[in-house]
Amino acid sequence: MNKNILMFLLFPIVAVLASYYAYQPAIKSTPKIVTLDTKGMLQDFIVDAAKTDLQGDELDAYVKRYTESLENITKELAEQENLLILPNNAVIAGNIDITSQVEQLIKQGYGKGESK
Repeated sequence: MNKNILMFLLFPIVAVLASYYAYQPAIKSTPKIVTLDTKGMLQDFIVDAAKTDLQGDELDAYVKRYTESLENITKELAEQENLLILPNNAVIAGNIDITSQVEQLIKQGYGKGESK
């Protein structure tokens, strides 16, 4: 009889644990929604670029480096941190903004490698 009670108590616990571990991958695969002020970042970049003496091919290369860095950083963050990055004007409320983090990574030189 003790064996039956023990089985009666253990079965639900095992079932709950099995269900929990079976659904863990689904829980982890749901991305966290964050925003990025791409419009503001690009406006700031344009102002900064206008302050330089760069022209022609040099200016084109400067713009290309910035846009590639921005693209690479956002792709890496989205992949590594499981993020869904939306433009900040697409979210009305409740957003977590990562603009300052991305700007800091660009200033530190991250994202200059080739995109994946």
